[in-house]
Amino acid sequence: PQSEPIVGCEAPVPAIIYASNKLDCDAKDNKSYPGALELCYDGKDNDCDNDVDEGATILSGEVVCYETGITGDVHDDITIPAGGTLFAYGQTRLYANLTLGAGATVLMDTGAEIQLRTGTLTAIGTETEPIRITSAQENQAPGDWYRIVVGSGSSQDTHLEHVIIEYGGRSSSGVGTMLYVHQSPTLDQVTVQHSASSGMYLHSDGAAVAKPVVTNSTFQDNDGYGLWCGAPGKELWRADCLDRTDPSKFTGNLLTANKYPIRV
Repeated sequence: PQSEPIVGCEAPVPAIIYASNKLDCDAKDNKSYPGALELCYDGKDNDCDNDVDEGATILSGEVVCYETGITGDVHDDITIPAGGTLFAYGQTRLYANLTLGAGATVLMDTGAEIQLRTGTLTAIGTETEPIRITSAQENQAPGDWYRIVVGSGSSQDTHLEHVIIEYGGRSSSGVGTMLYVHQSPTLDQVTVQHSASSGMYLHSDGAAVAKPVVTNSTFQDNDGYGLWCGAPGKELWRADCLDRTDPSKFTGNLLTANKYPIRV
């Protein structure tokens, strides 16, 4: 007997979907194209930049790729270009120079900390393209990461301008703060906000006295002091923290919506 005809109501989906231009480096893989997220350890060039599995780092236990990631002891100078991304996890100890271009982002993993042991931190943003040092978490919250430490062995040439530092200040032992300064850097138009503890701590223990230039900066919404100057248990040295002989070195600053404004 004659069989019934088979009628297809939907066109079959092709096994391979080809790109409409020559920029796609692997037309057979829909996860590989210019601008795609680089997937680590899959042996492929997902973002079509001629590098395979570059920038492998760990974000809250999951392997993720970023163009540049840091942890542990770092002895080579690092430059993040304008609009670039630096990922930090664990404790990073910098014995080199770190330069951040305008619009750059530093993503701090859960519990991350960056210590500038030697060298210079240069972070120069602009009003329209500020540099942001922030939590790497999707749902950002105060205390996601620990702190940035500008150590006493670092250069006084450290300079931050048009920089936003936020969602750190996780406390452990000692002073809870998001920006811990042992040196005398220059901070201009810097915003320190959303810390789970104090915003910026200026350390003075007699041997290393922090006397930074802080101008036109904002310390806001920090669950501690906006600015804390001193040394734990050594109240006598607090007055050394700011250079009071030159008022122009601390001017135009705003402290608002902090648990406590300032302690000097």
